[in-house]
Amino acid sequence: MENQVSNDNVIQCMQALERIPDKSEWKTTTSKVFKVNLAQFFHKKEKQNWVELGAAQGHTTLFISGLASKILSIDNDEKNCRLIDQLALSNVETSTADLYSKDFRDFMQSNKFDVAVIDAVHDEKHVKIDISNCLEAGVNIFIFDDYGMFSGVKNAVDSFIDSLSNFKVSYIGMPPGTYYPNTQNKVLQDWEGVIVEIK
Repeated sequence: MENQVSNDNVIQCMQALERIPDKSEWKTTTSKVFKVNLAQFFHKKEKQNWVELGAAQGHTTLFISGLASKILSIDNDEKNCRLIDQLALSNVETSTADLYSKDFRDFMQSNKFDVAVIDAVHDEKHVKIDISNCLEAGVNIFIFDDYGMFSGVKNAVDSFIDSLSNFKVSYIGMPPGTYYPNTQNKVLQDWEGVIVEIK
């Protein structure tokens, strides 16, 4: 079906992977394993409307553009948004926004998204705000980066999971114990990422 993530879409993602640095080379991206796991998770699923909170330089954006019908990629740095715009991805729109403002909360309450990539401020308070805003927008698939790198992210995600009654959790990316010499906390204490799907 045209509106499903097809084999051709996954091939497109894998080709994009060749243009993207791995996390060991570029600390503000996700690992290539994380990205491949996303393609595996969404393969044959319906293409949906995504929001990306904390898009950085657009490495993950480039990859997930093959998995989504539309993506709103948000970063607080205009320079990052310009870099993503230069990728000329037909289904990606960028926005510079303060994710923790009342204006952004109001925006999320008046818009509808199905999938969220949460990779902005890596502490418990801000991740909980990200989750709350995404719930307001109807998100039912949450993708979290740096779950095993920052205890605040893990605490917020675990608390979110504990609040749910009908859900599926998939751990993705590099496993606990992976060493990243160029990152703040060096060693993953748990899985790099996690997908939480509300049923």
